Amino acid sequence: MTRNKLETSQAALANMTESDPPAPPAGQSKQGRAVWDRVLYQLGSTALRQCDQATIKRYCDLTLAYEGANSFLAKNGYFYSAGNQEKTHPVFEVLKFTHNALSAIEAKLGMTPAARSKLKLPEAEVIPDDWK
Repeated sequence: MTRNKLETSQAALANMTESDPPAPPAGQSKQGRAVWDRVLYQLGSTALRQCDQATIKRYCDLTLAYEGANSFLAKNGYFYSAGNQEKTHPVFEVLKFTHNALSAIEAKLGMTPAARSKLKLPEAEVIPDDWK
């Protein structure tokens, strides 16, 4: 990192508060940024803090790995021949690992119905029913 980039990063951090939604990490790929934006949109930027940046970045990276493995297996198949045996493709292990890791992060961030039901969310505003 150059001195100028470091100073710019430090200045940006100095102006942030813990309640600001996390900024995307520097150097994130275009695909990773698309996942980042989707997560912030789905969760609402007010629900996230700067301290969540690493978790969300990990989620983005794992999502890209999952999508890559899934795409590879869709194109090449889940099995391959090794001599006279048919074996599960090693990329399937990547798919399983990333699926499990994504599921754990989704549960922690409230990205599943079950996880959201455990969160202490404010009651929904009751809208008067004019039809009564």
